[in-house]
Amino acid sequence: EFDHQKIVEYVQKFVTHLLQGIDHASVVTRLIRYVALLNTYVQNSFISQSHCEALLALTIHMDRFRQHAFERSLSEQAKLVFIHLRDDRTYIQSVRIIHPLVAKEILQQLLGDQPQSQLALDLLREDVLFENRFGKDDYMKFLRALFMRRDRISKGDESDSFFSPLIEHVRDTESPEQAIDLLKEAYKRFDKDPLFAQHLAR
Repeated sequence: EFDHQKIVEYVQKFVTHLLQGIDHASVVTRLIRYVALLNTYVQNSFISQSHCEALLALTIHMDRFRQHAFERSLSEQAKLVFIHLRDDRTYIQSVRIIHPLVAKEILQQLLGDQPQSQLALDLLREDVLFENRFGKDDYMKFLRALFMRRDRISKGDESDSFFSPLIEHVRDTESPEQAIDLLKEAYKRFDKDPLFAQHLAR
C-alpha cells in the first residue's frame, strides 16, 4: 500500500537531519532557499550552474577545473540535495533539488517563521541572477512561471487557480496585501509586462 503519510514523515526526518548545523547566513544556503522555492512551485525547474557561480561570486578561468571548483564551493547540505543536470543540446549545466517534496520541506524548515513572500522578494531583487547571460532564457521562464503560471485542470493540474500557486499561498497564509506587493515587484522586474498588470487588476 502506497502510504503518502509515511513518505511525508520520511522526507521531514531526512530534511531535519540534513539541515542540522547549516549556516543560515551563508550564500550557499541562500542558493538552496532560492532553488527550493523554484522547485516547490515550478515543475521541472532548475538554476543554471552559471547562475549559481554568479551568486556565489566564483570566478573560474579554466573550464576543466570549473565543475570541481563549483562543487568544492558547495556546503555539505547542498552537495546532498542538489542534482547536477546537463542539457545535451546546449551543454548548459544546472542544478535542482532531488525531489519536489524535499524542496518543499527544505523551504518550510529553512524559512521557519520567515514568510515565503520575503524570500520571493529577495529573489526578485537578486540583480546578479538577472544580469547573468548564460541560461538566462530558462531562468526568466521559470521565474515568470513562479509568479504567473496559474493551475489549469486542462493542463493536467489538480484544480483551476486565479493566480500562481506561490501568489495564492502568500494571499492565503500571509495577506492579500503581501501578494499584491509581490506582484508589483515582479511587474517592475519584468519591465512592466502587461500580463503582470492584468494579474494585479484581478
